[in-house]
Amino acid sequence: MTGTWPLIRLILRRDRMFLPLLLLVLAALPITQTSGIAQLYGDEAALRQFSASMNAAPAFAALYGPITHWNVAAMGVWRAGFTPVLLALVVVLTVIRHTRVEEETGRRELLGSTVLGRHAALTAALAVGGAASLFAGLIVVLSMGAYPAAGGLSTALGYAAVGLTFAAVGAVAAQLTESAGGARTIAISALGAAFVLRMAGDTTEASFLTWLSPIGWGQKMRPFADEVWWPLGLFAAVSRLRWAASHLVFILLGPAVVLTALGLTLGLAYGSTSGDAAGQLPRVLGAALAQLPAVWTFAGLAVALFGLLPRLFPMAWAALGLFLLLGQIGALLGLPPALLDLSPFSHLPRLPGGELTAAPLLTLVAIAAVLTAAGLYGLRRRDIG
Repeated sequence: MTGTWPLIRLILRRDRMFLPLLLLVLAALPITQTSGIAQLYGDEAALRQFSASMNAAPAFAALYGPITHWNVAAMGVWRAGFTPVLLALVVVLTVIRHTRVEEETGRRELLGSTVLGRHAALTAALAVGGAASLFAGLIVVLSMGAYPAAGGLSTALGYAAVGLTFAAVGAVAAQLTESAGGARTIAISALGAAFVLRMAGDTTEASFLTWLSPIGWGQKMRPFADEVWWPLGLFAAVSRLRWAASHLVFILLGPAVVLTALGLTLGLAYGSTSGDAAGQLPRVLGAALAQLPAVWTFAGLAVALFGLLPRLFPMAWAALGLFLLLGQIGALLGLPPALLDLSPFSHLPRLPGGELTAAPLLTLVAIAAVLTAAGLYGLRRRDIG
């Protein structure tokens, strides 16, 4: 595209000191940790004991991921397990800085007055973000050269793939909002969600959650521990509908998992105190799961705004606040029923204790399906370039 290469050179010139230095520091973390562990734990017995002690601490698994092998290189890469998150953060902020921030400051308008293609700015920012990810991977490979090449390459590819993925996330976030702050909020929230999913998958019995996170995909490659290469395929480009569908899995199943866990916990607690666990557990669990149609309706509204009116997407959070406000104090304020009925939660049966009626639940599910389908239709047709 016209003007892309000059913009790439401009970005590289502006970031010629800070970005390479930051990438070098991040890419050196695996070899730094490996060397430190090698000095502290010099033999196999010490490494095995260290590995066992770390495996026994859930906090370390939450922060760094699971330990795949006790050898020193695998332990070093594990100890640097937060590095992909930091790399993704650097790439996200770099892409947003050279897209949305440039537009806010007016520099993009000055450049636009010259011969510049429509997508040149976004393409240049993505190219630099991708190159930064690959540069970090190259440093990892070179720095881990004293250890098996397959392990170093696996680590590098995992880091680079995470960086490339979140370069794309940063680019999409920059196109969805009019402000750099909003773009940062969306992109960093996505990164935080990916980390939380990986953390939850590695520390709970819901291990499938790890597979919903790009950060988890990189760790599933098992560097220096009988490497597995096929997770790289998860990073491959997909259509926007397949991308949206992957997020819908979390949006729809996530609340179901949370409400099931909550219902089981409360049901067991109440049943044990009342002496009727067998009778109370199904009642409390059913009451918790009855909230799902309302949650899915709100999720459908968010998807519809994202697909049809992306600039109004933050209003989804305002809608959630309104729903909660109406449910908590709407009746106390004497608000009319027509206003209270705007909240999907007002249509839920009063469980446990009330009568279960299927009609409002099925209606909410239908509304959620229509809103979701409308959002996907809008996303499929929308120009997000």
